[in-house]
Amino acid sequence: STTTTSTTSFTGCRDDGLEENDRRSTASVIEPSPTLLLNLQICENDDDWFEVNVCSGGALSATVRFTHSLGDLDASLQNTNGFTLASSTSVLDMESLYDSAMSGGIYFIRVFGYNGAENSYSLEVTMNCPTTTTTKSSSVASSTVSMLFSTTLPSQFVSLSDVLSGIPELSSFQFLLSVHGYDVVLNNLRDITVFAPNNAAFSKLSTQQLNSLFSPTFRESTIQTINNHVIANGKFSIQAASLLTALQSLGEYTLKVSSRDSGTFVVNNAFTSSINNEASFAIVHGVDTFLKNILPTSTTTSTTA
Repeated sequence: STTTTSTTSFTGCRDDGLEENDRRSTASVIEPSPTLLLNLQICENDDDWFEVNVCSGGALSATVRFTHSLGDLDASLQNTNGFTLASSTSVLDMESLYDSAMSGGIYFIRVFGYNGAENSYSLEVTMNCPTTTTTKSSSVASSTVSMLFSTTLPSQFVSLSDVLSGIPELSSFQFLLSVHGYDVVLNNLRDITVFAPNNAAFSKLSTQQLNSLFSPTFRESTIQTINNHVIANGKFSIQAASLLTALQSLGEYTLKVSSRDSGTFVVNNAFTSSINNEASFAIVHGVDTFLKNILPTSTTTSTTA
């Protein structure tokens, strides 16, 4: 006699080892110290929830990394009442969440597929708590400029991130800072002027430039690009900046601010948008073009046989 054995192979989506964390009530508890979780999986209509305990006055950031072409994932940050504090719904290979000056307690991170999309991903979560530290100098991304970090926070402290979060047209710049963790650095630098590329400036970049800008591979170049837009040792209103001969950026790039008869201001060849947005240690002016972007315009190389 002949015996026939049939086998069935499973080709569907396989949940990760943290299931069942499909709802807020069954969220996986993680410690943001920082924490990096690998090999996570979103299946169709199967959200992942994570619970974090945030210190009072702390800042929480979370980065979801994946390959967008294989499935579009999105993320949100919620409090215990289900109110969304931050959300990220880009078309890049990562989503990033950030919130600062938070009330101490439990918060939730939700990762989900757009329109039922499935994909594998990693999740990195970090938390920064307010502390009083000894004054020290810091070299920022190989810059020759040395600055003092803040030692105490004023009772009504307003961070650079707080200001950026209130200006919708600077949301891409705030997202860029949080992706690379550079918001924490700039939040603690005293007396800086930031010429922040607005969303229109980001829209002028090519897809390759955008991907490079947000990629960990090009983090050093991205920090240098950001530093080209930051002036140390002075909170200059746009009017005061226009009276100076030139300004030297952290990236050792020379900026010149000029006024036009129409009452607008130009930084090198970029027009300003939102101006004179003041934080405790910084002042922010939006610009409609990257002042100096050192990222590659193409990552393709050609060879001749």
